[in-house]
Amino acid sequence: MAEKKWTVIQRIRRYRRAVAALAIMILILAGMVRIFFLTKEEEPTMVFAPAIIVNEGCEEMETNPLKRCEDDKINQAVSEYYARLAENEGYVEEYADIEVYMKNGKYEGTYVIYARYEMKVKDIYTSAPGLGTLYLKRNEKEVVSINSQVGEAKLKSYIQVITQHEDVKELFQSVQEAYAEAVASDAMLAEAVKDLESAAQEKDGP
Repeated sequence: MAEKKWTVIQRIRRYRRAVAALAIMILILAGMVRIFFLTKEEEPTMVFAPAIIVNEGCEEMETNPLKRCEDDKINQAVSEYYARLAENEGYVEEYADIEVYMKNGKYEGTYVIYARYEMKVKDIYTSAPGLGTLYLKRNEKEVVSINSQVGEAKLKSYIQVITQHEDVKELFQSVQEAYAEAVASDAMLAEAVKDLESAAQEKDGP
């Protein structure tokens, strides 16, 4: 009988120790969860804005020379830009033989594009050489955006500065000479260009 009573007492003690141990584990776990959520709630959220890095020496021709673009993605973006332009301009059949030249933009990941092309006016046999200036930007995902106008005054001023570089002026001169030669060789092209210039002046207003 005494032996049986002692066995019951031992079981009760073991039960109490198990309950106590379980309670301690629950308290510890609860404390860990509380610490976790407090840390999650109280930890400040840090937002990193992309750094704007200026291209060193970009305003000097010696450190930012004009070069032929060998980047397939940029060449494709420029070609697609002129394809869309031709679709929106009723008098242009296509912009062909596009050659892309570039200089670094003011900021990292930006470029000033000089695109030489042959503009084929509808119903005119001879193409008119031309040169367009574009501003191109690419982001971290290599997505390229391109446009013909910039709104920021600093960027406009920068483009004006590098367009006065001697290598860019030589490119403009060669296109002007080719344009003059094309217009002189085809009276219909000369008449079409004259009409387009008049229409553009009327659209822009006095």
